[in-house]
Amino acid sequence: GWSTQVGVRYLFENRIGGQTNFNYSTDKGSTNAYGQSVRIQQPEAWMKIAYRMNDQHRFAFYGSGFHQDQNSYFGITNYKAAQTNGYANFQYELGYANGSVVKSGISYRHLDLRERISFSNNSLNRTYAGNYDKIENIPGVFVENTWNMNGKDPDRLVLITGIRADHHNQFGWNVTPRALVKYKAAENT
Repeated sequence: GWSTQVGVRYLFENRIGGQTNFNYSTDKGSTNAYGQSVRIQQPEAWMKIAYRMNDQHRFAFYGSGFHQDQNSYFGITNYKAAQTNGYANFQYELGYANGSVVKSGISYRHLDLRERISFSNNSLNRTYAGNYDKIENIPGVFVENTWNMNGKDPDRLVLITGIRADHHNQFGWNVTPRALVKYKAAENT
């Protein structure tokens, strides 16, 4: 049958700090007294939808995303950023002997980051002011096998092998093999 999980979260943070004589309303971005302020807003959502056809066959979709806005001052440096992240994964799972599972599927990761750095006073001739933008799109495919090697106690000795291939919009293909052996010596070890 079907199963669904959904979660949402919202973060709002407003921090002010600095020297003891720093007054946010009059000294922000000035050289009167050192101070910093950080204002962050970040809504986030995630979901998992799965359909189990029977004990051996299952489909699952995972999705998540967040957006973060930040407006900050660190002394005379103003830093503004907006970041959007998204992730989606669709997979098929096939269960076989002793609780072993083969998973295969596709995934997609997206990042859109826009940073703005400016100075209210540049008497030190800093050179890193400007706009810094980055967009990443990474589709991928994967297959993973989790083999429970001990029939009497399926969690005692497990071998996980897999491979995934991702295509980054700037750096091209990246193929990542994986192998892991897990051994449980005793119940609580």
